[in-house]
Amino acid sequence: MEYTLVPLKQAELTVPMGVGMMMGDMTQWVNAPVYVWCVKGGKRKIVVDAGVGTSAGEFKVEGGGEEGLRKALGRVGLSPEEVEVLVLTHLHFDHAACVRLFENARIYVHRKEWEVAFAPLPPLRPFYDRNLLEPLEGMDLVLVEGDYELEEGLRLLHLPGHTEGMLGLSLRTKRGTAVMASDLLYTYLNLHSPFPHTPFYPPAIHVDLREWFSSVQKVLRIASSRELVYPGHDPSLEGRELPEG
Repeated sequence: MEYTLVPLKQAELTVPMGVGMMMGDMTQWVNAPVYVWCVKGGKRKIVVDAGVGTSAGEFKVEGGGEEGLRKALGRVGLSPEEVEVLVLTHLHFDHAACVRLFENARIYVHRKEWEVAFAPLPPLRPFYDRNLLEPLEGMDLVLVEGDYELEEGLRLLHLPGHTEGMLGLSLRTKRGTAVMASDLLYTYLNLHSPFPHTPFYPPAIHVDLREWFSSVQKVLRIASSRELVYPGHDPSLEGRELPEG
């Protein structure tokens, strides 16, 4: 069985450039897409992540919320109520805001992410909104540990670094194994470092840099090529079905 991945833009965040790359310029603001990802080719209707709300503290949001989510999924003929499997790569506000809409889905979260989301480190508290996460307690929630096979050729990968319970997704495709790395990598700048002293470079938001580097190395071991690694917020992915060609 072979899969494809469709990144569906649900909203756009305006954030400091320094969020996307450690020690970057915090005075220059840039736009970053928020994606929900449709997995095509499986036995079930599978979506990865649940988007952002219509506001996000100091960050400007264009779109978002229920309207943005329904519009995004509508591009592939889906509604949130039809989704059978929802994977939450992590529980930050721009990945789990609309989870309550997936009322018929089995929802996968890493156990460590579930634990830390309700007691995050102090600097990370703004990224976890308890009000958005509490609906999960009454839903069909599956807490996974380590890596987890979702279907044949479709596997959840534990990729700590950005968060302790970060999940990515590896999928068998016509071009080999691809990996959706979510916010382990915000953009291709994190994967293809502009600096000569390191082959890849972390985003500013992380809990453990050693784990981050180890997780990127794990992704590169699993993916058939760097071209088949997809960051979580890269603008170049919008409107594409992956892999292409």
